[in-house]
Amino acid sequence: MIFTVLFFCLITLILCIYAFPLGQYLSVIDFPDGERKLHDVPVPQVGGISIMIPVVLTIITLSFTTELTKLYFILAMVSFLMTALGFFDDRKNLPAVLRLLISIILSIVALWIVPDLGVNFLYFSKEIHSVIGGPFFMQSIISYIFTVLCLVGLQNAVNMADGHNGIVTGISLTWALLLIFYSPDHMTPL
Repeated sequence: MIFTVLFFCLITLILCIYAFPLGQYLSVIDFPDGERKLHDVPVPQVGGISIMIPVVLTIITLSFTTELTKLYFILAMVSFLMTALGFFDDRKNLPAVLRLLISIILSIVALWIVPDLGVNFLYFSKEIHSVIGGPFFMQSIISYIFTVLCLVGLQNAVNMADGHNGIVTGISLTWALLLIFYSPDHMTPL
């Protein structure tokens, strides 16, 4: 599996090396406008694609190599669709309400198909933990709402930080390193 992941990372490296021609081909070059876009030179907006191609390919590979096919298939589909949403937003400047609605729908569908993706409790330490909600039915509804809020909030936070060189990469690497300590073994390659 490690060689597969390294191969997928090589794809990212190649896409980053050829970012400008790829950005031109896909029509996702961000030009400075002197108001909101203050960078000095045109910038290709292919970072998300470059990073997410190996992630989606890794998830698809995991769906065939573990018993958790449904989980990984949904993660791959939602990751792909969220990446496509970002790509089309970069290309067409989609309205914020439409992006938000699509993100919420994708999160709800993922939770509907794989309910175990929902956050049911928060664990801070042995002494401090919290169950989200009350009785089982309310717990499920509150868990789903909380999980969707977290997923959509994370997506929008990353989108806002994107464009500031290195911030999203640094945050993502930090999260990945921290999550490795808490993730089940089958998710380590991801």
